[in-house]
Amino acid sequence: MNKGILIDMGDTLIHTNNMDFRKSFNYMYDLSKTCNCEKDYFLEYSYKVFKDIFYSRKYLEAKLIDFIRLLIETFNLSYDISLEELEVKFAFESCDITKVNNVKEVLEHFKSKNYKIVVLSNTCFSRKAIVAMLDDLNQYFDEVIASSE
Repeated sequence: MNKGILIDMGDTLIHTNNMDFRKSFNYMYDLSKTCNCEKDYFLEYSYKVFKDIFYSRKYLEAKLIDFIRLLIETFNLSYDISLEELEVKFAFESCDITKVNNVKEVLEHFKSKNYKIVVLSNTCFSRKAIVAMLDDLNQYFDEVIASSE
């Protein structure tokens, strides 16, 4: 019989401390080569719409990458990086990421017992962003699944 374990990402594998999406919007504005509005308006608009969409969701997950695309189109933003790379940078700007204590030892134990390890996350971030956030822990996982996808 195959053995497996499903692990939630947040506060099981990593902590996302000091979550503040306003920092990400600020970073997004500063990184853009073009924009058709003032920074204060962009930040105010982005955060208000973000809160309306992401903090009021109950049954459906909104995809952060789609929201970023909407901002790019609305404000005529342009970047030297791909949309996917921008989302990863956005994720890292939004919070401080730390590993849960002893998580590597726990994952090594399950791998040594030949468990299949699948990470699940109910997040607005894409699988690519989650993989980036998990960093060197990825070597232990057989699959990473994001509710946003």
